[in-house]
Amino acid sequence: MANRFGASDGVSSYVETCPCLEQRAMKASESDEYRLNAQNCAEMAERAKSGPSYKRFKRMERAWLALAEGQDRLDGEIHPLAKRPVTV
Repeated sequence: MANRFGASDGVSSYVETCPCLEQRAMKASESDEYRLNAQNCAEMAERAKSGPSYKRFKRMERAWLALAEGQDRLDGEIHPLAKRPVTV
């Protein structure tokens, strides 16, 4: 049966076999990539030769971790109303 665009119901079979969806499933999640970036920033901070560089890398680390948490919320891995842990 054709839909309102004149196409038959071949869409569902395409979605089931779409190679882009298989690649996405095999790839690390975006939040995992953000956490890896945060880890890299932490490592660079430890190798920094000056105080300002150290602080810059630590700020970048915190920013990547915040992005990862936000992505987890968007992906439904964290409830949107869940409170963030208090850090001292």
